[in-house]
Amino acid sequence: MHASALVSDPIDPALRRAVRPLQEAIADDPTNPASLRNLYDLYQRAYQDDRACCVAEALMVLHKASPGQTLWRGQHRPRSLPAARQSLSPELLRHHVVHPDQDPYLSAMLTLIAPALAAWRARETPAQLEPSARVDAAVHPSDAARMVKYAQRVLGVDLPDLYLQPGSQGDLTLLNLERNGVLHPALVLFDGLLDRRKEPELGFVVARAMADLYQPHFAFVAVDRSPAALRLVLGACIHALGFPFEGDAAALDVIAHEIMGRISRSTRRRLSEVVTRAMQRGVELDCERWADAAELTSCRVGLLLGGDLCSAGRALEHDPSPLCAPARHSHEDLRDELIRYGVSDDYFAVRSALGIDVTV
Repeated sequence: MHASALVSDPIDPALRRAVRPLQEAIADDPTNPASLRNLYDLYQRAYQDDRACCVAEALMVLHKASPGQTLWRGQHRPRSLPAARQSLSPELLRHHVVHPDQDPYLSAMLTLIAPALAAWRARETPAQLEPSARVDAAVHPSDAARMVKYAQRVLGVDLPDLYLQPGSQGDLTLLNLERNGVLHPALVLFDGLLDRRKEPELGFVVARAMADLYQPHFAFVAVDRSPAALRLVLGACIHALGFPFEGDAAALDVIAHEIMGRISRSTRRRLSEVVTRAMQRGVELDCERWADAAELTSCRVGLLLGGDLCSAGRALEHDPSPLCAPARHSHEDLRDELIRYGVSDDYFAVRSALGIDVTV
């Protein structure tokens, strides 16, 4: 837990000692309702309304909540999606949202090369995405466009091109596209999303996708979400900087030429510094693990902006867009991870910092 890193902890020491073993038990097995019920009781008796509400939602997702817990949650949750008072700062993101398995050195490398990688790998806008389907998310009146704009503001990412594709199956997909030689990341929304009316579920799905506009995540999008391709790109950059990396030197040189030819000297210097520190610490290029964790991080972002664990659970049951890469985790695994995070001190800390916590 990192709750004390950036946000003051409102829990008194006695309550902290009481809840810690329950949180540890939930981390080990998020599907066991006994620990969740005991945690709910502790928070409710201590008038920690937001925390009790979040734990009640976890029980509801598991279909283990009592009628009283369901009623209490319904009475305390706002009926409309609460608007965040501030953006999700890089510090909050790093300390309280990013999954611990998402290696920070790999993320730092990817952040530095992401613009060059995206520019190299960008594709022309496909013919089925007609210009008439592109809308301005900043002013379009649809609920989906409004959620895209809200997520963009809170996450601090660039606003993507937004395409509405009614009549097509699926929810949404994020594409690395170019138009007239200029990079234009595109978010394409399909019927599965356009037909939704409940704000929290819409917020989860949109924010989860928008999290992939963070530079290290978009680098993964640019290689078609292939961990093997991501490792090859990173290896080529490491090779170009004069560090050892096993592989076909000629193939690595081709990739390195595309990346290094698109970054500035200052970026190359910073990349060399990051790689040097990573090599000194024995960091492995475990891109499979990084990619697994990146998906969990995106789901955490979705939960934060949707603000509702029950709606997130329902959203996870929908089939992905036909243009999306297959999920790296099962729906059940993602649900369990969101329960772990949704009753954690990190989650409570970010909710408080953004001003979306329940106050009575």
